[in-house]
Amino acid sequence: MRIVVADPETRVLERLSTALDNAGFSVATCTNGMEAISACLTKTPDVVLLERDMPVVDGLHVIQEMGRHAELAAVPVMMMSSDSTDLVRLQAFQLGAMDFIPKPFTVLEVILRARRWARAASATRARRAARHARRARARHAAHDVRARAQDRPAHRHPRALGRVDRFHRRTHRPGALVELEADSHTILMTVLDWKEGYFELASGVQLDGTPDLETTVTHILLEHARRTDESARS
Repeated sequence: MRIVVADPETRVLERLSTALDNAGFSVATCTNGMEAISACLTKTPDVVLLERDMPVVDGLHVIQEMGRHAELAAVPVMMMSSDSTDLVRLQAFQLGAMDFIPKPFTVLEVILRARRWARAASATRARRAARHARRARARHAAHDVRARAQDRPAHRHPRALGRVDRFHRRTHRPGALVELEADSHTILMTVLDWKEGYFELASGVQLDGTPDLETTVTHILLEHARRTDESARS
């Protein structure tokens, strides 16, 4: 876990740096606000610990500047100050601080709070990365299907011609396949496995009856991509 600690007092920095390093943190120390901003931009930290009153620019300005950078906007900031009146604390929270530590403090308290915020930030990044990965896989699967439909010659597969219709965002049973009798799910997986031939994903077709596949085309494409990956690995 990486932490940036900024305080104009050398003794405070040394005390915090030693304690946090012993607790397993990678510590970058700064003596003013500009150094803190530079340290954050050089390598994104998991958590930041700032003194409110610092030379060059103060801790409040550092929080505002971090909010202007996408990679730093979600990094939790802990502010510390010997002035811990309600107005000072409120101002820090309004500008985006996640925690406020009054001086004097015990280093154990700082370590526990820093570890909590760093872990929370790490979990948030993991969830965000998982969402991006799922969306990327969905885009890749859809692109692969479009490429197959566009690049292959427009002639019938030796077995059949498949048709997948959408109705009210649900998938209906495909058109009858000449030599394949199976449920709709199996038919769709078979069509997506075709290495040659022609099939089309069409919309706007009004059909009678209710869907017998309670799922969307996106879910079908994702399942087929997963099965293809598993088959390639085996």
